[in-house]
Amino acid sequence: MPEQIASLIAFLRKTFIFSSLSDEALMELARSSEVIALQKGELLYTYGAVSSDFCMVWTGKICLKVHQGKAEQMLGTLIAGDYFGEDFLLGNKRPESAFAVQPSKVIRINRDLLLHLLQGYPKIYQLILATAKSRQFIRLHRFKWLNADEAIYMVTRKHEFFLAVHLILPALAALLSLTVGAYALFARLPSSVLFGALFMALCKRRHELLLLGDEAPHSRSVLKEYSSQQLDLMIAIVCACVLMSYALYAVQVPGQVGGPLEKQTFMLTLPLVIYGVFRYLHLAYHRNIGGSPEYMFKDRAMLLCFGLWTGLVVIITSARHIP
Repeated sequence: MPEQIASLIAFLRKTFIFSSLSDEALMELARSSEVIALQKGELLYTYGAVSSDFCMVWTGKICLKVHQGKAEQMLGTLIAGDYFGEDFLLGNKRPESAFAVQPSKVIRINRDLLLHLLQGYPKIYQLILATAKSRQFIRLHRFKWLNADEAIYMVTRKHEFFLAVHLILPALAALLSLTVGAYALFARLPSSVLFGALFMALCKRRHELLLLGDEAPHSRSVLKEYSSQQLDLMIAIVCACVLMSYALYAVQVPGQVGGPLEKQTFMLTLPLVIYGVFRYLHLAYHRNIGGSPEYMFKDRAMLLCFGLWTGLVVIITSARHIP
């Protein structure tokens, strides 16, 4: 296997959009792809050109700009792993221009090959189509809060009714927390929360470092201070701190809140916390969600673990009120 194809397969496997492809599909995609090297300021394509290819940034940075009359407006800056050129799903003309901000390499995939390949992966097709529609919407409705170095992948609009429906569950959860004395319960929890946040931040930094590869120092200067081995060690240490701080919390705080009964039983929640931390490690290392922690809420095992933990906490903290 040529070295470039092997490198392409390894890179595509780490990207969110192609991570679910089989090895055979990745091989076909890599062999049929064309790698284009661009110098700083060089155009990849111009506004109005025929849209026939799907593109992904391999190294460097690509900027998209739209034309509004005689004026030009930046649509976003893309880094390694970001994709663009999905507009072929909506029309035959490029709605923006793309040029290199710095020396870059772009992976170009023929649209007919991609459409044929994605017949067996409808979810990926729907994701690319949603991106195309979202970016079309952004071009029509330029938002003041959108910075030039931000890239849009998904825009959704919902009626106020659906917003209200989605707020019901969080509101009930907040009310339930108040009724079981959440303030006293979480009196010493901040240390666990702090270590948990640091744990997720390190996983995110590791994902970014591995995704960018050799281009990491050029994309963000702070990344040159890290290595994957260093981050793995830091994640292991912080993971231990998360579990140790929660174990100390489970032993000490409940006894002060609810007396001997809680002190004896609150340790029952520790196995669920251990499982949750290990499950997140598995998702970060094997399913590449480190860069998007919110995807853990789509994992059934994580949702079940959180639900059991919440239910157990409610039962234990409420037991002190039973004569």
